[in-house]
Amino acid sequence: MDRLETINECFCKETVEEILLSLIREGRKQRLDLCMAREYLVCAHVVRGTVSNDFFEWEPSQLCQVGEEMVDKFYAELDDEDFECLQLPARLSPGTEARAKL
Repeated sequence: MDRLETINECFCKETVEEILLSLIREGRKQRLDLCMAREYLVCAHVVRGTVSNDFFEWEPSQLCQVGEEMVDKFYAELDDEDFECLQLPARLSPGTEARAKL
């Protein structure tokens, strides 16, 4: 399944709870190092206020007000030459993979 199909499959649900569960299930198919690096980048945007200056409250206040452009900003490279992307050390024993239990 390509990226757009995956996004459509995850976000076609009726409730936010169903969307989150769908995203968790999809995340189980991803490599842990890539998920952690992506999460690190999103958190860096939140803490630095590069997308929204409202750290303690949801802005915008409704999910329907979040546009594609806003979401894309969270995954964009940070405009900071001192920022380093998360790099996890290589696994000590190749071939052993952690499996999610959800």
